[in-house]
Amino acid sequence: MFPPLMPVNIRNQRKVSVVPCSRISMELIGNMVVLKSCIDTICIDEITKAFTSDKIGQQPVSVRLRGPNKFHGFVDLCSLKNMVQCILNLYTVGWICALQTEYVAACELLDEELPPLQTALPHDNNAYTFGRINDHYIVIACLPKGRYGLASAASVAKDMLRSFDSIRVGLMVGIGGAAPSDKHDIRLGDVVVGCPVKKEGGVIPYNFGKAVQEMEFVSTGSLNSPPTVLLTNLTKLSAYHERKGNHIAESVRKMVAKNQRLGEKYQHPGVENDRLYESSYTHQGGDDRCEICCDQASPPVLHRSQRLHDLDEPVVHYGLIASADTLMKDAIARDRLIKKHDILCFEMEAAGLMNDFPCVVIRGICDYSDSHKNDMWQGYAAVAAASYAKELLGIIPAHQIASTQTATAEMVKPLFSVPYERDANFIERKDIFFQIEKQLHMHHRASICGIGGVGKSQIAIEYAYRFRQSRPQSHVFWVYAASSGTILQACHEIARSLKLPTYEDPKSDPCELVSRWLKEDDRTWLLILDNADDADVIFASTEFHASPATVTQIHRPLIDYLPSILNPQKSLLVTTRDKRVGQDLAYGELCVEVPPFSCQEARALLRSKVKGAADFFDVSSTERLLEVLGHIPLAITQAVAFINHNGMTVESYLTALETDKQDLTEFLSHELQDHRRQRGFPNSVFRTWKFSFDQILTQEPQAAKLLSLVAMLDPRRIPEKLVRRSIGRELDFRTAIGTLNGFALITAEIGGEIYAIHPLVQASVHYWLEQRNEKANYVSQALELLAKEFPQGKYENKETCESLLAHAQAVLNWDYVSKDDDQRYRAALLYNVATFHGAQGRFGFAYQEVSKAHNINQKRLGEDAPKTLHSLSLLATILGIQGQYEMAEKMTRRALEGFEKVLGVEHPSTLFSVNNLALVLRQQGKYKMAEEMSRRAQEGMQKVLGVERPFSNIIRPLSTIWGLLALSVCKERS
Repeated sequence: MFPPLMPVNIRNQRKVSVVPCSRISMELIGNMVVLKSCIDTICIDEITKAFTSDKIGQQPVSVRLRGPNKFHGFVDLCSLKNMVQCILNLYTVGWICALQTEYVAACELLDEELPPLQTALPHDNNAYTFGRINDHYIVIACLPKGRYGLASAASVAKDMLRSFDSIRVGLMVGIGGAAPSDKHDIRLGDVVVGCPVKKEGGVIPYNFGKAVQEMEFVSTGSLNSPPTVLLTNLTKLSAYHERKGNHIAESVRKMVAKNQRLGEKYQHPGVENDRLYESSYTHQGGDDRCEICCDQASPPVLHRSQRLHDLDEPVVHYGLIASADTLMKDAIARDRLIKKHDILCFEMEAAGLMNDFPCVVIRGICDYSDSHKNDMWQGYAAVAAASYAKELLGIIPAHQIASTQTATAEMVKPLFSVPYERDANFIERKDIFFQIEKQLHMHHRASICGIGGVGKSQIAIEYAYRFRQSRPQSHVFWVYAASSGTILQACHEIARSLKLPTYEDPKSDPCELVSRWLKEDDRTWLLILDNADDADVIFASTEFHASPATVTQIHRPLIDYLPSILNPQKSLLVTTRDKRVGQDLAYGELCVEVPPFSCQEARALLRSKVKGAADFFDVSSTERLLEVLGHIPLAITQAVAFINHNGMTVESYLTALETDKQDLTEFLSHELQDHRRQRGFPNSVFRTWKFSFDQILTQEPQAAKLLSLVAMLDPRRIPEKLVRRSIGRELDFRTAIGTLNGFALITAEIGGEIYAIHPLVQASVHYWLEQRNEKANYVSQALELLAKEFPQGKYENKETCESLLAHAQAVLNWDYVSKDDDQRYRAALLYNVATFHGAQGRFGFAYQEVSKAHNINQKRLGEDAPKTLHSLSLLATILGIQGQYEMAEKMTRRALEGFEKVLGVEHPSTLFSVNNLALVLRQQGKYKMAEEMSRRAQEGMQKVLGVERPFSNIIRPLSTIWGLLALSVCKERS
């Protein structure tokens, strides 16, 4: 059956209708040239070369279309491209395999294998097989040999969708490990199909390094369900199978009979070779097969009754599939996950596909996800899965898939992460934009430098919007690079928006994920590093030592994450106050220097923002004010905000500004600038801000209070919910926010619930508070606020911790906190920040913070206080993770003694400490003592909390979670 004819214009006005088949056959029918089969490889190569060459427009290119009538025609390039596109548009199903065995099965079960099309885009590394099943045209790709897992699968899918943007749905077909249970009698050769169950989409991503006995299952995010068109037809096919049975076994037999060279590997191995061992029995013979070693000594094989004769063979199961980057080989861990999550199958690729490649996952069962793995069932399992996929496609009408949205439409849209709205009153600075364009064109990187408030960020914002206008399919990434915390937060948000593989894994480094994507992905992007002022953050590695004996952990500088090689599709734009930093990031190229406004530009900005008639502008007063403000854009903006808020004229504002002499000499004498950065910011600008601060304090003290608190935090991405509690009534808070916005002292980022304060305004507020002897008070308030709002670093708190980390670090950097309450809040915040750093694998940071917390608790509360013991326990666990087992054991024993003394031997904290000690002992090979401690912890928990309440369901001190993490990491290292 051929699809509808699709006309393509050729130069002699005849129509060409393209239909894919195995060989070309053409005849003239009136004015129609009809191709009744696919253009062969030679011709399609010629067409491809034609429309990818430098020839353009309607220039004729001779292409011989072979057929019975030997018709020769001249076809213009546009028509050639359309002809090829017509062929490509027929391919609506993408089929991905991980192994060669799966690839062979997929190709063999095609109704028709079609000639190759040499049409892949540049940088597409896939090798494709083309074919047809029923009325569906299919593109098949396999993962590179030896490269398996989530990232490899995601890369193959990405290249396939870029080259074949007509694909609507996908199939991930191959082998997997069973998750057998009393509820699900899954056997070797059966098929498992991933489909939604309750809140899960069909595939559950998980991670705990290697699947290690006694480890906790950690779900690493949620994934999309298969497309609706596939789900509805899964129901249809399942109902058909229930009524009349499946045809999988018959399909396998036909394939083997058709190609006898595949018989030995792909036929059914026989039920006598299907053994399910008891979970506690591990494989005995290394790489030897089980029939050689495990079956020699009466192995504990579970007895299972034979299946009924009227039951299909193989059986198809529908439910959840667990996907990770590592192979499940532990039967005890397998059983625990089955019991907790009702999983049917384990595999290693699907989690890398589900969010960007709308597909259903189909797995033939080749083993039982235990240590008894062999290759005997892989061939049959692969064909069984492919046979089910063929049956599924056989019941779906082609028009139903054709009417489905393309997969690329479901992919991540071009990301534009600039957090600020475009300034409608932006003052054109043509020379600067010309220099930026020139640098980016020549070197693909450019740095903008200048004093604070001169408009560097505004230029970058405007350039970003223009870039998006001219390249709507390109990404624009904005990274506030003032500190390692803000860089980490930005990378986390980029990784999440791009849906990068493993981005929700607590152990993954979002900066590394984004860095790898920037280097490997060939889509067009612009990366903007804003406020890259601190050379240490950009270029210096930071070393952390848990103890003199501990291995050093290095926190990588930003420069390590940036692509070293850029091109016309990959550009870097930097804003900085430090010219040296800018030139280093531009690889030695001169910075684009941004001076203050010219008189004309400053006048235009003032007039664009002042609300009032022409008589507001006295020429001499305007010029005098602009001179006082140094033609600095930020100063002009805030002066105008004050004028508008108070309904003043420029002249009246200038008069008031020049008569405000109180504390002026001292205020102006303070040097607010960093010695590493450019100097020259006019002190009169600070006078402008002081003028605004004083008025706000007098007229709206709540707004002054809010401004003072905000100034103690990191200047960017300040969540509204963080500072909301500082003012009681909602109306008062809204009024205060409105006032600060009105004076242009803070700015709302896109979305309206995130705020920023310019670093120079922040510095001015600091000095203003120092002059009033109020700075320490607001430092204390900020510390208390963060201590109460920053949660422990559990997985469910990751988003909150990410959003508050930079602010916590800013508050902890204040070094003159001395009150007892301040120390209490400081210790609490340090502890929670340490738990979050540890959960993200940043153990050097975690050790540093919890050490400070422990020292504070020791001095304030004493050695045996519960908080002191908890911080000691966490300290011990981090040492264990870093391999310092003896020191970790010593600290854990000290914590246990303290808990027993203060809380008693049966208190949950004591029992958790016992469990931690068992883990540390096990890592040192002290198995007998470890077993005793583990038994004591388990029996104690059952006695105190009940048998039905296992560790994983109890709200417990975070130190025990660290104990589990320690075991995982140490197992990985071993």
